[in-house]
Amino acid sequence: MLPRATAGDILLGIVAIALLFRTGQVPSRVTSAIIASFWLWTGIAYQWLFFGEINRAAYVFGALFLAQGLCLAIVGVLQGRLSFGFGQSRKQWVGAALIAHATVA
Repeated sequence: MLPRATAGDILLGIVAIALLFRTGQVPSRVTSAIIASFWLWTGIAYQWLFFGEINRAAYVFGALFLAQGLCLAIVGVLQGRLSFGFGQSRKQWVGAALIAHATVA
C-alpha cells in the first residue's frame, strides 16, 4: 500500500504555495524544484513501484512522468524560464481556489 503524504510533502506544498506571493527568479526556481521533485517521485514511487504491480502500462507512464519531471527541472530550475506568482486576475483566483480545494480534498 502506498503511504499517505508525509509531513515533508505537506511542508514542501505549503512552501510552494507561500512562494507564489514572492517575486523574483529565486522563488520561481524553488517552486519549480518542488514541482519537479513531486513529479519525479510520482513517476518512481507511484507509477513504477506501486501501480506497476497492477498494470504494466504504469512503467510507460512512470517513464513519461520522469521525462516531464526532468523537463520541469531543466526549464524551471536550471534555465529559470518558468515563473510563478499570484496577482489579481480572475484566472489566478480560480487557480487559487483549485489549489485550496486540492489542499483540503
